[in-house]
Amino acid sequence: MASALLFLLPLILLWVLFIRPQQRRMRQTQAMVATLDVGDEILTSGGIYGTVTDAEDGTLWVEVAPDVVIRMLRGAVAQKVSPDTDSDEDDDSDDDDDSDIAISGPVALPPAPGDDEK
Repeated sequence: MASALLFLLPLILLWVLFIRPQQRRMRQTQAMVATLDVGDEILTSGGIYGTVTDAEDGTLWVEVAPDVVIRMLRGAVAQKVSPDTDSDEDDDSDDDDDSDIAISGPVALPPAPGDDEK
């Protein structure tokens, strides 16, 4: 009995620590992909941001730039992008007063590796 418990305990521990959380993430991703609708902003698994313009069974039409629409599988969506509410704060950071920084003359760069001056 004890040897069977010693064999099953690591398997149960692996299931609880690794397999169960992965299954939960997969279910959350599948639920998110199933709820995608026209107008949603998404991020693809390839790192492309876009807006869903049309949704079919397993296919999405995504506008990635003005008048540029691509067709992609629903499974290629990594996440739904929520609208930034703090984007106004980011815009204010560009208003910093950098007038005290001045660059005069050319800037010398260090030699590239492999450039031997002889």
